[in-house]
Amino acid sequence: MNNKIIGVLNLLVAITQLTLSISQGVFVIPRMMDLYKQLNTPGPNLFSTYSLLTLIFVLGISNLFCFYVHFFGSSPMRKQLYTPSVILIVASVLLTGLTIGISVMSVVNPMYRLIESF
Repeated sequence: MNNKIIGVLNLLVAITQLTLSISQGVFVIPRMMDLYKQLNTPGPNLFSTYSLLTLIFVLGISNLFCFYVHFFGSSPMRKQLYTPSVILIVASVLLTGLTIGISVMSVVNPMYRLIESF
């Protein structure tokens, strides 16, 4: 029973991480870059932003793997992966909150500099 609960938590965290990283990388960042081009303003350094989004994406894939093992894996493998799965859930939630905040601020921060220049 506990394995199923951990598996569901892994799935929920994975869906959140994958949705956030893909939506920000595909929709938010390109729109902000278009806005910066229209305003003739230098945009942010996207290497660090995409690096953080890649980290979140990899954590999401790891959580999907743990979900799969907890629901479809063998019993010894479930027992062996129980503690690492709990650690992964906690680390994923903390890192996702931190990295999404940093990546959003790195994309939006040039807009604040533009407003200050007026």
